[in-house]
Amino acid sequence: MTIEQVRETGPHQILYRDSETGIAWIADGSTGLRYTVHPSIDASGSVQGMKSLGRWAHDARTVACDGFIYNIDELIVFDDNDRIVAAECHCNGRH
Repeated sequence: MTIEQVRETGPHQILYRDSETGIAWIADGSTGLRYTVHPSIDASGSVQGMKSLGRWAHDARTVACDGFIYNIDELIVFDDNDRIVAAECHCNGRH
């Protein structure tokens, strides 16, 4: 896994992308938040549990990246940060 810094997107905000999986996110150093466009769980979580609870579709494709597991078949876009991430995400999932 190679994490590349793509560019700064605002004060204390850096856009990153995993060159292997294509997953992109913005790390906000002022708040500690991470902006992503795919639902995710911690890498210690259970994909099977998310699917059996109906949170994720049973045929959802997942990708592990930087300590998280992303459901690349769902897309969530609320604001400008999300739109930036969606444009830079190269995960071969839904965009």
